[in-house]
Amino acid sequence: MANLGSLIEKTLPGHVVGLLREAGRLAEEGRFGDARSASSGFSTPGTGASRAYLVGGPVRDLLLGAELSDIDITVTGDGEAFGRALAERVGGAIAARSEFGTVVLRVGDPAVDIATARRESYAGPGALPDVEPGTLEEDLARRDFTVNAMAVDITPAGWGELIDNHGGQRDLTMRRLRVLHDRSFVDDPTRILRVLRYEARLRFKLDPHTLEYVQRDAHYLDYVSAPRILAELEKILNEPLRHAILTAAEERGVIAAIAPSLRISGRAIQAMRQTQEAGEERDTLFHVALIGASLTEEEAAAVVERLEPPSEWARVLRAGPQFRAMAPVLVRPDLKLSEIYDLLRPFPLPALDAQVALAPATAQRDRLNAYLSDLRFVKPECRGDDLLEAGVPQGPLVGKLLAELLTARLDRTVQSQEEELALVRRRLPVLLGRASTET
Repeated sequence: MANLGSLIEKTLPGHVVGLLREAGRLAEEGRFGDARSASSGFSTPGTGASRAYLVGGPVRDLLLGAELSDIDITVTGDGEAFGRALAERVGGAIAARSEFGTVVLRVGDPAVDIATARRESYAGPGALPDVEPGTLEEDLARRDFTVNAMAVDITPAGWGELIDNHGGQRDLTMRRLRVLHDRSFVDDPTRILRVLRYEARLRFKLDPHTLEYVQRDAHYLDYVSAPRILAELEKILNEPLRHAILTAAEERGVIAAIAPSLRISGRAIQAMRQTQEAGEERDTLFHVALIGASLTEEEAAAVVERLEPPSEWARVLRAGPQFRAMAPVLVRPDLKLSEIYDLLRPFPLPALDAQVALAPATAQRDRLNAYLSDLRFVKPECRGDDLLEAGVPQGPLVGKLLAELLTARLDRTVQSQEEELALVRRRLPVLLGRASTET
């Protein structure tokens, strides 16, 4: 098996190499096992030397020559106790822990995930795994794809030794993604969404059997809880090549498997591609709004029910059909600027940004741009106190007159504070007379 010790030392920052060596020494000394972790029933107190490994994505990225975005260490022993002992030794802090015996160590960048080597079993498709401590071999065998199922020994005795029981290095060379066994997507259907992300990000191909399993097992996504599906979709929408991922997901039936009402139009995918190619930074809500733009009201409601998204997501998903219902009015040639403002003000800004990206060069896009770049910022110069000083009695007339001033400002019938006050003086007797008549 290859030894990556020299590659680690030449490639990784000095403080990361030092941290890995310290972690390896601690594991080999075995002086962390007496500390009981708080993870109920998951700790495996050690009685001697243990082993520590760099595992998963960091090994893959190291072999690809890519920058490491995280550090994952797996320990054959009590991972939480090991993490706390390592934090003491290197002056870091434990930032988080999970029920699976994993802790996050903060000691500069990047963060370090420390886990207990474990084996997993699944009660059914889409269920979270039942876990218990295991060997390194069992830990690697539970992983998603061969390129993520490699480990590097970081203990002094085995420093740099590559453990690759599933042909991950060969698959890296072949630039292909391959699952470890034919029930991988049945055990965890979210791996289907993950493999599509890796396919685009790494520019790898799915091996024929893995592609077959994607299409065969996509329907198991319906078994997965809404929060887990939502988390995977958010990761996709945060990928630079999200348009490629979503195109593949549509073509392979994955999107429909998540929810029959969820579909992503070709126009939305094209808009995602154009913004990415233009180097425009867009947040997640913009891309959610692009998806919602083509949905019907019933489809949007069904997608919200399936995904249980945050309120901001739900709002922009529902805004798509609402905008289409209003759009014929927006393009009327006789619309005043204030009427354009009133039509568009109820919509969340990401939904309007998405409509601009989708609209051809028509009056609709011109009016959207006018609202986004200008109209939404218009305000009267007068405030409530100015109106009170001008003789407006305190009460609902103040708000009514401020609304009229905003309309006048938008329609350019007043252009200064003096003209606003003049309008107030003209309108006040009329409104006071109307109020007295109504009472």
